[in-house]
Amino acid sequence: MRTIRGFLTCLVLLTTTTFCEAGGLIQKIPADGAWVKYFVTGHMYGPGAVDSKDTAAWTIRSVGHPTVKGRKYRWIEFHRHFDHSASDPAFDQWFKHLVPEQAPVSEKDILAHVIRLWVKSGKEMPRKELTGDSGYGLFLQGVPRKKIVQSRHLRVIACQHGDLKCPMQTVEVFEYKSVDDTQRRHRREVQMTLWKHNAVPFGVAAARTVRKRWIDGKLIWTWKRDFVVNDFGSGAKSALPNSW
Repeated sequence: MRTIRGFLTCLVLLTTTTFCEAGGLIQKIPADGAWVKYFVTGHMYGPGAVDSKDTAAWTIRSVGHPTVKGRKYRWIEFHRHFDHSASDPAFDQWFKHLVPEQAPVSEKDILAHVIRLWVKSGKEMPRKELTGDSGYGLFLQGVPRKKIVQSRHLRVIACQHGDLKCPMQTVEVFEYKSVDDTQRRHRREVQMTLWKHNAVPFGVAAARTVRKRWIDGKLIWTWKRDFVVNDFGSGAKSALPNSW
């Protein structure tokens, strides 16, 4: 099932090019109008899941730079298009976040500071959503890092602009723990691997996420996703309202 909450659990987190300390597909915010498109493949499997695969195209774009109460903000819009699969028809979703161009020093994940949010699914009308929900972030809102590892690992990624050479990879691991009403122990782990490149507007040429979930120490499912840049450019236009 394709849910809003699941949207950026694969992704998280200024007319200047400033790199963030947070992980996720947004490592920097470039000039307004910049956009990047990724091809995405996913695979979920395990004893507690229906084995399923999907393909999609995700586009991230900067589509406005208003000033709110004297502070500079940016409209960052995500569009994801899912291809037809055995379990779901083709489907589109849009998420448009109004975020500060510069996050507080103590928190570089700008998506943690969304003040306005538009959402549109399929052919329905755009609607406003409550903000501050970590389900819209990229695994990064209040989630403690277990470890961050950088290593030299050359990866060459072919896209519409030629080959992009990414000499370093960054691996980040996040962990969630909880106990439900029946005292079952839940643990979820997310491993995100990033290949960054300055030429790509938002800073990431490729990414891989591996999500795992355990209940009472037993692995229930694993969900892998790979993002690979296909194209990028300027002149982006928004599909959702700028007004509020």
